[in-house]
Amino acid sequence: MNNSKYPLLIYYFVVIISLVIPVFYYNRLPEEIASHFNASGRVDGWMNKNTYFLTYYLVILSIAVMFSVINLFLNRIPEKMINLPNKKYWLDPARKEESINSIKNFIYWLGTLTLTFILLVFREVYIANMNRTYDLGNTMWIYLIILLAAVTYTVIKMYSRYNKIGNQ
Repeated sequence: MNNSKYPLLIYYFVVIISLVIPVFYYNRLPEEIASHFNASGRVDGWMNKNTYFLTYYLVILSIAVMFSVINLFLNRIPEKMINLPNKKYWLDPARKEESINSIKNFIYWLGTLTLTFILLVFREVYIANMNRTYDLGNTMWIYLIILLAAVTYTVIKMYSRYNKIGNQ
């Protein structure tokens, strides 16, 4: 599983979906979009539709590039900058490639979770604007709780993998 291509494929699938989905909403939205919401989910800021979509794409592309570049250069990062339990054991030359691939998968999962969260949040904003309700309700909090639970699970899983040495 450490050398699995699934995290990479799922990550880039979510990147592509994140870039394509807004196209389906663009013509259905008003020229002025409710773009900022307070903690209660009520609108408190507006934005021109083109600026809103430009902002969305800049956010998605920035996050996608950030996670991709981290993984691209992970092999070149000095070991002293990699923080792992039992680092000496896991970054030993006999296990280093497998460990680095596992870390890359972990990073792709975090990127997938982050992009999915952002995609869902923006989707809720589209719906609030198309329905002219301009209220997100508690949906954002639910998405945030799910995101935090998924990230916590992923981090715990990663930590438990590297907290063991050998076949412990």
